[in-house]
Amino acid sequence: MDACLDVRAVHAEPIAAEYDVAFSFVVHNGAVYLDKSLGELVSIGRQFRRFWIFYVENDSTDGTQLILTKFGAAHPDTLHGEMLRNFANSSLSLCRSAKHRNCAARVALLAALSSALLTMRYEATRLGACSLSLTWIGSN
Repeated sequence: MDACLDVRAVHAEPIAAEYDVAFSFVVHNGAVYLDKSLGELVSIGRQFRRFWIFYVENDSTDGTQLILTKFGAAHPDTLHGEMLRNFANSSLSLCRSAKHRNCAARVALLAALSSALLTMRYEATRLGACSLSLTWIGSN
């Protein structure tokens, strides 16, 4: 199959079994969402021939890293990602003022995170997967 299809729900299940899919997201302090959503993504993914979940975690302080670590251990062939662990508090510490959250250093870091995620998604599409981006989960 060469292309991803725009399929309505009534037709999705039989068609999904013929395709591979990759879900991807960047997350910061998304523990509440992840706790509910990762299992749902697996349930949806199982309708496809093959599936992957890719993430980049951005200095969460709410248990997000632990959830991803545990889920990754339970689903090592499904969940793949990177965790940012370079800052004592958060990537906001790159900016001198809390009012200026998008200073050049932080924007560069967030761009690098997004680039890492795009690289993971690209590798999945090279394997034939349709790629679905969930963008940011939690606060940014």
